[in-house]
Amino acid sequence: MADNEYDWPIFKRVGRRERRTELMMRRLGIDPLVLARLDNGEAVVRVQRTCFECKNGEACRRWLEENEQPIAQPGFCPNLEILRSCRRAAFWEEV
Repeated sequence: MADNEYDWPIFKRVGRRERRTELMMRRLGIDPLVLARLDNGEAVVRVQRTCFECKNGEACRRWLEENEQPIAQPGFCPNLEILRSCRRAAFWEEV
């Protein structure tokens, strides 16, 4: 096979979105175990699918670059509500 299938644009896009989702969860103080347990794991699938299909990728990238310590919630994020429900205790009291 001449082409490496992992160089296809869709694989790169999936990888970028996966990294952004993980970074967004860290920045927002999300407990990944709470998310994993929500709806018997279905919430994780919904979050990943929503991120992959999101039209706000550029806004997300900029927000992540500019907010190492979040001072504001990313209102553009379609996953914000479900992620907020999985936050670590007391994290959002500071934000």
